[in-house]
Amino acid sequence: MTGWAEPALRLLLDRVEQTVEPVGDRFPLFADPDTGTWTTTARGSWAGGFWAGLLALRAAAEPGAGRLGEALAARERLAGWVHADTGCEG
Repeated sequence: MTGWAEPALRLLLDRVEQTVEPVGDRFPLFADPDTGTWTTTARGSWAGGFWAGLLALRAAAEPGAGRLGEALAARERLAGWVHADTGCEG
């Protein structure tokens, strides 16, 4: 990876790392710009799959760092919603 991509990926992974502990086993929705406090959801809402994907990206970028378990756990927490009737269905 060269050019702008490596620093961008590092910034993204650093932000994921900073977010993991404050959100725990919930899914982050947004952070207050003044305090940095996260508003989270247990069900995933619109951001659940994105968060699970970011955790998977982190696991792929840092193999052997014990990150895969966090990504798999986030994915598993969303499993019950795979067939849910949502407003996004076609």
